[in-house]
Amino acid sequence: DGSDKNKLFKGMRFFIGREVSRSLFEFMLRSFGAEVGWEGEGSPFGVTNERITHQLVDRNEIPQKFSNREYVQPQWVADSINAELLLPIEPYGLGKLPPPHLSPFIDDEEEGYMPDQRKVILELKAQAEGHAGAFENEEEGEEEEEDEEGEDADGPTTAEEEMQYEKELAAEQNGKETGEAGDAAVTRSKKKSKKEVEVERQRMMMPKKDRRLYDKIMFAKERKAQNVQKLMHRKST
Repeated sequence: DGSDKNKLFKGMRFFIGREVSRSLFEFMLRSFGAEVGWEGEGSPFGVTNERITHQLVDRNEIPQKFSNREYVQPQWVADSINAELLLPIEPYGLGKLPPPHLSPFIDDEEEGYMPDQRKVILELKAQAEGHAGAFENEEEGEEEEEDEEGEDADGPTTAEEEMQYEKELAAEQNGKETGEAGDAAVTRSKKKSKKEVEVERQRMMMPKKDRRLYDKIMFAKERKAQNVQKLMHRKST
């Protein structure tokens, strides 16, 4: 169910600067296991808290810095979630031009081009899994061919998946759950834990623009997990 990946930021304590969208990044960080504080009323801890490990900052400089924490641009959070890996922080430091943001909805194979940043992330993931150097063009080509065959044989296209996902979201939000989307939503609601209920409550409190961005990130993450499971199933048969 991807529970390990939902702990990407477990053990970390983030402080969100006032110039960063609190509703979006608080929700994203909590969803992946982090503790979160912010400037303003209701924060569980303040900016001087010694246990803060990361501070999200979206400006070139800040008047006061603490030596025992990382200062990072918000894009690092979204990119790490999409990569399902804690990316290096240094490229996302204050005042730096961060790496290009890779949309999870772009198919590199269809585009006929793989961005350099995608290659960097794949190599980092290979190193994290103990397979440094495993990212080779020939092996990548073989996997892409397998994935393409699997998509044709195993299920709906990306467009169909996203359309179905959007229908389920709309059905849940409008309270008009019908057909398969309704059955799936009811099944999920019965299995929801207290934490999941709280996550959904926070999601619904987000501004519409932030909520849609968060939904897209989570959809991309779920789709990646499904593709990995399909690939592992084919290799085991």
